Amino acid sequence: METKKFGGYKSAVGAFLCIFVNLGVASTIGVFLPYLAEKINQPIGTVSLVVTIATLAAFVASFIIPKVNAKLGPKGTLGICLILAFPYFLMSAFAQNMAMLAIHGIAGGFFLSWGTTATCSIIVSNWFIEKRSSVLGVVLGGGAFGAAVFQMIAGTLCERAGVTTAYLVILVCAVVIPGLANLLLIRDPAKVGQKALGWEKAQQQTATAGELPGVPFGSALKSASFWLCMIAIICCGPLITGFQTFATSYWRSFGMDGGAASTWVSIWSAIGCVATIILGQVANKLGNKVFMTIINVCYIIGMVFAIFWPANQMTSFIILAVLFVGFSYPLTTSVPATLCTESFGPKEYAKIVSWFVAALYLGKALASPLISGIVNATGSYVNAFVILAVLSGVSLILILVAIVASPYQKILRQQKN
Repeated sequence: METKKFGGYKSAVGAFLCIFVNLGVASTIGVFLPYLAEKINQPIGTVSLVVTIATLAAFVASFIIPKVNAKLGPKGTLGICLILAFPYFLMSAFAQNMAMLAIHGIAGGFFLSWGTTATCSIIVSNWFIEKRSSVLGVVLGGGAFGAAVFQMIAGTLCERAGVTTAYLVILVCAVVIPGLANLLLIRDPAKVGQKALGWEKAQQQTATAGELPGVPFGSALKSASFWLCMIAIICCGPLITGFQTFATSYWRSFGMDGGAASTWVSIWSAIGCVATIILGQVANKLGNKVFMTIINVCYIIGMVFAIFWPANQMTSFIILAVLFVGFSYPLTTSVPATLCTESFGPKEYAKIVSWFVAALYLGKALASPLISGIVNATGSYVNAFVILAVLSGVSLILILVAIVASPYQKILRQQKN
């Protein structure tokens, strides 16, 4: 029998390109908001509701994705995203009212849910048992890289060519690059007669030959660990989304120039890309509990520097805030996949991770109302950032308890004994 070249790395490159483009183009809404508000003659606050609509649509889509992936596989799901890209970007390119932007938001939510973290992590999970954390870190790091690139492209095109042309260029990118990656690079190991890297070692960990180790979905759903994970992930949701959405306004409220504030956010995105890749290697070598601890502690430290910056406005405080919060960027990408693998194993990964991704989107949907409510009630962004730091601490405690108490970890401990 002819030995085939392992196709996992090629598929991982395809997944990286998909998440690079799809998360990258989705992140441009912050750039487009003032142009869209001017285009349809509505306040930015009203137009920003499209973000909430998109996030809630992504939350709903997360519960549907297991059935879609079960029937069509990740390649088919990514193919649907190519279709969703048209209403997503055309409705905003030619928007005349909030109704058209609402359609943009709904299509964008399904596009974001089906074309990014959940589907791309399944591609990696199908191909990798060994090195999963490190490969997943590289793939998911594409989202931060894409955000930095496409925000710059969107801002430049809006100024020089107008919002309609900018959206049409982004539409072409969102169709052509993921489409070619899906067609030429991404494969299903079962359909090409291959198995995941590390299959043999995983097979030794289970009593049932030919099955992946782990906890069935029904058993996971009944465990306390599952619901602790859900709550922890919901707490994670507002952390990066809240910082990314409000950092510019926070710094500007204390006198920083708008251009400088935007530059710091771009630097933060670039650091987030590098951090996601590096920390994936850390997770692979030191374990997921260490990984989760590092990213939450980094977030808390970074927010402390951000909180105390207004008192002295030292540049070093901004640098340290951006650096540490940048290294916590995996909180918005890697947490569902990491917790699913660590707490319940690869047996029914796709079903369980879809719930965790839904929890993440629910947390992200809460970010804007939570922070806006705190700012309106107290008149201070500082208080909102303090709440975010506290949420990170709560999330870390829940994550560590959930992992230790998880049924999969109990199985592994019994096997060692």
